[in-house]
Amino acid sequence: MTMPEEMSLKAALFKIFASIILLGGMLFFLGGRFNWPQAWVYMFFYAAWALGTVPWLKKHNPELLRKRLLVTLKAKALWDRIFIEVNLFLYVSMMVTTSLDAGLKRPEVPVYINILAFAGLFAGYALIFYTFKVNKYAIKIVKVVEGQQVVSAGPYAVVRHPMYAAVSLLYLSTPPALGSWYGLIPAALMVLSVLFRAHFEEKTLTKELPGYSEYAQKVKYRLIPGVW
Repeated sequence: MTMPEEMSLKAALFKIFASIILLGGMLFFLGGRFNWPQAWVYMFFYAAWALGTVPWLKKHNPELLRKRLLVTLKAKALWDRIFIEVNLFLYVSMMVTTSLDAGLKRPEVPVYINILAFAGLFAGYALIFYTFKVNKYAIKIVKVVEGQQVVSAGPYAVVRHPMYAAVSLLYLSTPPALGSWYGLIPAALMVLSVLFRAHFEEKTLTKELPGYSEYAQKVKYRLIPGVW
């Protein structure tokens, strides 16, 4: 590993560690207690996925790692810039609401719901990793780059936006995993915002990405097979 590669990996890992500390601070500070088993398990899930994915990306797709973690990409379309800001606001709202709801009182969510929600988190993280594995263009903004080709392998053979399906599953699984029902309100709004983004992204891809129209005719569903 060359010095620049080593530095970029360190920078990416530093950002991940910082996000883990920030997440833990938000949960335990707003929740008001450390004896919150669901929060510890939630942080373990996130840390294990992030700390495992970053070295894998560094080895197999360093350019995608750079574009997702090490540089700031500015969205070109106004609707995409609005989505990014709204989604960030809703994410913070979800975590604050969930922390206050589940942390400051004993969770009323049944244990079996917690378990199912953590299974949803696992599935969501696994699907994101699978998406990274087959799609080297999976950056954070909607942008068609020179030479980009339609990806139809792996999860893209089932739905056209597996990344959006994965993050939607993460959003809806987070509040019940942590023990909150009220957190599902901003989580549902986040999923709604993802559906709007997928709608507008389809227009961009159809217009700018050669072969996408044919791909969309072959793969009928955007996020959920048999539904939408």
